[in-house]
Amino acid sequence: MIQIKNLSYQFAKGKTIAFPDFVLEKGGHMLILGKSGVGKTTLLHLLALILKPNTGSLFINSDEINKLSERTLAKFRAKNIGTVYQKPHFVAALSVYENIQLASYLSDNQLNIKYLNDLADSLGLTNLLNKKVSRLSLGEQQRVSIARALINNPAIILADEPTSNLDDENCRNVVELLQKQSNKIGACLIIVTHDQRLKSVFENQITLLSS
Repeated sequence: MIQIKNLSYQFAKGKTIAFPDFVLEKGGHMLILGKSGVGKTTLLHLLALILKPNTGSLFINSDEINKLSERTLAKFRAKNIGTVYQKPHFVAALSVYENIQLASYLSDNQLNIKYLNDLADSLGLTNLLNKKVSRLSLGEQQRVSIARALINNPAIILADEPTSNLDDENCRNVVELLQKQSNKIGACLIIVTHDQRLKSVFENQITLLSS
């Protein structure tokens, strides 16, 4: 379960963005819409525990997460939150397998090789595991990003503009993959986007407006 109350973030230049309250129950899916500049990525970074709010509270499973120490936050984030970024941040010198494995290592989890292979199979990555990530297509990179986000069986999956550069067919494929995989592990799924094609796919939606 995720809940935010009176959450706001203040930028270095003094601008403050306030976000609407919401509750997302365990296993729920949510779409957060809005034009560029309204704070979608900032909200995602707050939910991912990368940024700390200026005011308000973030609850995950009834615990007020933003009051935890930096060290505890980092450990909690690695174990419980999987993020699919708009631009994948891979280690270019490593293979697909090694990039996914690295996410498990950074969370202090013991790598489950069977689960990694099953995940790769379900995402159509089996034949790409030994390939350098720098040699992948955009669609393949997106699927590797999803695998990396899921390797630790996170309670929360966050996706930042996962379909913005994709055609209609690949847009549907990526959304279906995210929904299917989040349902399989019972994780909350939150997608932030300006892509209006996704509005018909998600019943649970929030639109951020310019302040």
